Amino acid sequence: MNHAKKSSVRFIALAAVSTLLSGCAVDNFDFSKNRSEDGLVRAELLARELVQKKESGDENSLYDVSYFPLAHFDFHTFSEESDRGYPGGHVEADIEAYLPLASFLDMKITRYDENHKPYEKHEYDSYLWGLFATHKESID
Repeated sequence: MNHAKKSSVRFIALAAVSTLLSGCAVDNFDFSKNRSEDGLVRAELLARELVQKKESGDENSLYDVSYFPLAHFDFHTFSEESDRGYPGGHVEADIEAYLPLASFLDMKITRYDENHKPYEKHEYDSYLWGLFATHKESID
């Protein structure tokens, strides 16, 4: 292999590794704006924002995703309820994973009815890939 080929192979390998190890972030909504609000007020605000996004384009959900490989993953979304068996309304999910291969995981899923009242909430914490885990569930 001549020097030019070796150099281009090294560049491609370096570009591939740095792409895999660099983080990324994608969002269409900043959830930290109303993080202090809870329950009915929060769901109403998020539902209004979702309606505005739908009217302005083809967005079907609010989302905020950030990812740094092997260190941190954060996914937050709010959308209309689409699972069969649940009444109409909205669902909000907030998932955070830390350190290698999601060895620490925090997850919250809240379902809201048509009137924006929360009726089901799941909080799940997992440590060391589920070796130590807690699950809190409240259903109204």
